[in-house]
Amino acid sequence: MVQLLINILIIVFLYVVPLIVFIKYSTEINLGITLLIVIGLVYGLLVLFTSKFTYNLMPFVLVIACLVYFRKIHNQQKQLKLQNGEIEGDSPNYSDYAIYGFTLKEFSILRAIKFTVLIYIASICVESLFFMLFNYLKLNLSQQEVVQYMTNLPINQFIIFIPVSVIFAPVVEEFVFRYILFEKILNKRIPSILSSIISSLIFALIHFNLRAFPILVSIGLANCYLIHKKGFWYSVFNHSMFNLVTIMALLIDKVP
Repeated sequence: MVQLLINILIIVFLYVVPLIVFIKYSTEINLGITLLIVIGLVYGLLVLFTSKFTYNLMPFVLVIACLVYFRKIHNQQKQLKLQNGEIEGDSPNYSDYAIYGFTLKEFSILRAIKFTVLIYIASICVESLFFMLFNYLKLNLSQQEVVQYMTNLPINQFIIFIPVSVIFAPVVEEFVFRYILFEKILNKRIPSILSSIISSLIFALIHFNLRAFPILVSIGLANCYLIHKKGFWYSVFNHSMFNLVTIMALLIDKVP
């Protein structure tokens, strides 16, 4: 029953939400109902017959399409406001594209690395405390299902899986859990701290692993801060680096 609930949450958050957002913004730029229906049907079929190697490829494509729409709508709004004399120059934050840092112009790789290092150190401390607690309680906890799956992969398939974990998953999950759930739904209705806690708990629940739960919550909280204060790509970078560390550790074990 619990696994069924988790599967439903995964379908809703990781597959349905990107499609809904894509449809919403597609209608704003008049993409066309017929084309949207075709895209929706193709998306549904690809998701239905997907494999573990491509499970988040289609949501990733939709998220990237949404970001392109965000930029297009942002530029249209900017041009309109400039014509009306409401703003000057490159404008303040008047659209989600600017507010939540979807543009890469202001992204600094050095700042992103600094934040990731600090967050990683804090997360290790959190994980160590809970590891001692779990040992004290004598809980025999297993690894995440995806980690176990990747551990058993032959190295050629493992390498193919790397972009799924390091690129596709961070972009999709940060878009859904930090931008949509945290910023657009919860943060507009309840205090930011409570919003970040709820969205981070749901993010950790989706991954359904008690052993990884504390560090997943801590990553979620940190990424809520990053998207709110620094921008979307900072949270994506942090998420990606955490996944990359796990990937590299597994890869080293596979090398003869």
